[in-house]
Amino acid sequence: MSIPNSVLEQIEVWAEEPIQLISHQHIGHFTETAVIQFRPDMQYFLKYSTDDTVDMGVEVRGLRTLNRLGCVNTPKVSYNGNRFILMDYIAKNRVGYNFFYDFGVQVAKMHEMKGDEFGLSYDNYIGPNLQSNLATKEEARSWTLFFWNKRLLPQYELAKKNGLVDIYFSKSFHKFEEIYPMILLPVENETPSLLHGDLWSGNYLVGNNGDPVLIDSAIYYGHREADLAMTSLFGGFEADFYRGYHETNPLPSDWEERQNVYMLYHMLNHMNIYGEEYKAQAMGLMNYYLS
Repeated sequence: MSIPNSVLEQIEVWAEEPIQLISHQHIGHFTETAVIQFRPDMQYFLKYSTDDTVDMGVEVRGLRTLNRLGCVNTPKVSYNGNRFILMDYIAKNRVGYNFFYDFGVQVAKMHEMKGDEFGLSYDNYIGPNLQSNLATKEEARSWTLFFWNKRLLPQYELAKKNGLVDIYFSKSFHKFEEIYPMILLPVENETPSLLHGDLWSGNYLVGNNGDPVLIDSAIYYGHREADLAMTSLFGGFEADFYRGYHETNPLPSDWEERQNVYMLYHMLNHMNIYGEEYKAQAMGLMNYYLS
């Protein structure tokens, strides 16, 4: 474990007592996590960023926004610094009978929280990569323009910088760029919804009372189809989730025709984090519309 002693000492000063046990340690690609216990009835989940360019306070803002609205559950953040978050520890619990239906209802209600413009008043992160939310006037009024300029294009440019774009990938991306506006045209006029922003199966937990709990948010105001598409990218959401969602806040009947556009953003991000292994999948998502 490489969480600095200075961070652990800072947490002990905040708690006004020494850490008795550090367990459930996990080293990820850009974060480390652990359960910090002061005494049997006082334990927290610690998330530490190994990337010194990532401000963890931004994630705290997102979690607190979701929690304050009351439509979805998030862990309570007790303390944080620029490189770490200390929040409620939620033990691994089993999924109950109505878990996914209730989860779908809660996400649908989160999407009923509307904004005046696309984007957000501050930037945040999608994994370790910057997610730009500060929109121009034109981008703030146009979902098509916002998603291209603030989501797809920055990830593509980062992939070029990382040496991941060859001539074939470049040709596919620019052909996709030509038809992209027509793909999103049917949903251009929907009012922006509050999105979790990174809604995959690794970012929900089963709370101690059996309720869904969302973590690792990358919030912004966008089209709710983008969140639903992410749930399909890596699986982990049962049919009852979508039934609960659609019975509460129905999507257009053709919403799945656009989900590969939104998946492409996350696949490009995975390319930029993990490298070549996600390149063929990103090509496949673009070629779905080009073939």
